[in-house]
Amino acid sequence: MLRLFGYLVLAGLLACNVSTLTAQETEQKQAGNTQAAEKSDERTLEQKVCFLIGFNMGEQLKGNGINVDMDQLIAGLKTALANQDLGMTPQEAQGVMLEFAQQLEAREAKKMEELALKNTQEGDDYLKGNASKEGVKTFDSGLQVRVISKGAADAEMPTAESFVRVHYTGKLVDGTVFDSTEGRAPVQFPVSGVIRGMTEGLKTMRVGDKVELVIPSNLAYGIEGRMPRIGPNALLIFEVELVEVSQRSDDE
Repeated sequence: MLRLFGYLVLAGLLACNVSTLTAQETEQKQAGNTQAAEKSDERTLEQKVCFLIGFNMGEQLKGNGINVDMDQLIAGLKTALANQDLGMTPQEAQGVMLEFAQQLEAREAKKMEELALKNTQEGDDYLKGNASKEGVKTFDSGLQVRVISKGAADAEMPTAESFVRVHYTGKLVDGTVFDSTEGRAPVQFPVSGVIRGMTEGLKTMRVGDKVELVIPSNLAYGIEGRMPRIGPNALLIFEVELVEVSQRSDDE
């Protein structure tokens, strides 16, 4: 909401006056299209700025799912630019925006609650189906591990205090990749510095092993998720290759 207020204030400060807006509206209606708006080289700098302010406002409103009343939006702009009275006290205006912000928060909370329930059901179904697959081991925590390929039997295993270097790809239940080292060098991080399911899975591996980790949401990011890529209560699927174990970070 603050960004939206910012655009409105900026619109009032720039030389984007009512007559300019009215002229542009008339020209576009006569032309029957938005060709004038698209040909930015035919507009003044101020006209371009006004267009960009309007565009950004539209993006913000659309992103927040707000049903825009164009008549009221334009009326508000014209009122401010003409230095006319708002028609309500600052306290009343603040109350209106507060009430609306509360509505937006309630709507977002409901949306997240519904998404959390959906992700929980999909995660439970996936865990049940995956548990019966060949080679899958389910731990008491709910973590599921499937060995894809093994390194040397005497290769080093990490502990909670170790640093590891790995290649990995993280996916959601629907197969969406939310993070990956593909095409990049393997990354190093502390075993105890990641989500619980990853920490537990790494401690079952030896250098050279490649495994699939199916991590229930309570061992990942839980109800909070990591929006927008990882929703609430999302189950995560990682393919992990352990490249190296060390006792210190590269940064030390």
